[in-house]
Amino acid sequence: MEPKYNKNGSVTLHMSLKEYEELLKGYNNLRSVTQTLHECHDLFMSDVGKLELLEVDLFANLGFARTKDENGKMNYYGEAVLSNDPNAWKDKD
Repeated sequence: MEPKYNKNGSVTLHMSLKEYEELLKGYNNLRSVTQTLHECHDLFMSDVGKLELLEVDLFANLGFARTKDENGKMNYYGEAVLSNDPNAWKDKD
């Protein structure tokens, strides 16, 4: 998904119902994980998988981008940035 950056400083996101449902599922998984942390002061390994899936879904469905390194290559381990950031890595199809 590519977000549309509006002149008034807002952002417009268009997503399919499936993508929207994936975000809802991710939210519910995050809620479940945080409830477990509050109740048990522990984290199950299955919860780590839920958090990783949420990370991937948020990145993809909100149109974030990876940063590029000093050679212009994708910096996978760097923080995500907005897709219009000057340091955003762009795939050259």
